[in-house]
Amino acid sequence: MFHNTKSNPIIRKTMRENQPKGIIRSVNKAFSILEVFLTTQSELTISEIRKELGFPDSTIHRLLTTLKYRGYVDQDYLTGKYRLGIKLFELSDFFEQQKYLISTAVPYLRHLGNLTRETINLATLDQGQKAIIYLAVIESSEILQIKTNMGSRHPVHCTALGKVLLAFLPQAEFDRIFSDTEELPVYTPRAIPTVAMLRNHLEKIRSSGVAVDNEEFKQGVRCLAAPIRDHKGRVVAAVSIAGPTSRLSMERVLELQGPLGAACVKISEKLGFKTGKTIQETEKWS
Repeated sequence: MFHNTKSNPIIRKTMRENQPKGIIRSVNKAFSILEVFLTTQSELTISEIRKELGFPDSTIHRLLTTLKYRGYVDQDYLTGKYRLGIKLFELSDFFEQQKYLISTAVPYLRHLGNLTRETINLATLDQGQKAIIYLAVIESSEILQIKTNMGSRHPVHCTALGKVLLAFLPQAEFDRIFSDTEELPVYTPRAIPTVAMLRNHLEKIRSSGVAVDNEEFKQGVRCLAAPIRDHKGRVVAAVSIAGPTSRLSMERVLELQGPLGAACVKISEKLGFKTGKTIQETEKWS
């Protein structure tokens, strides 16, 4: 049984005329189509979608063709009907993996925070944005502390979290993110300005297993980070200790590498990683 468009709050919201500025209409319509599958039958024809949304058949067909190309919808070759595609299930699985990663890591992050009295961060990589995404933050107990919001993004090339995540990428993936000819944004005089210099820097991180942001993103802030691996040995996230340079001296950074590494190993083992397992990503880039 189909819902009436006027009585469907999800679809009605997407079709309001007084939408915020900056909304891309074609993208908004594409999401409206995906939401129809969530509120009606599992398989729909173009005419059935038109009855729900009121879009022209030609518009629906173009949007479905694009969504099908990207894997967000699939089409039954016998009936011609459309259904949700595997890509959405992959995204759902990715979301569940992130939730499991966070719930697994948080107890160790809290322990590390109590031990160091500094801010502890958990982040993963957003390749498309050349950024890291903060998944969890344990704030320092000190009055002077480094503030970071969960869900925020920071540049990947000048943060300890970002550099350690880049260091353990396969070379082909790194090459897709960065071109050797591009200049990197420089936020402080200590930041790495070129991709060639970044490559050399990442080689050292692969050897040591730890990355340090020595006031490269923000002056007066120092961080160190180490990787977290999954059951296949892939680096899927990283943990950092961040603090003001007045407390987090380079000598203190060296002292904290042990506790940081131990926490990351424990989290990795909870994710199924076996210590000592051969990992393709750690092989030296050519």
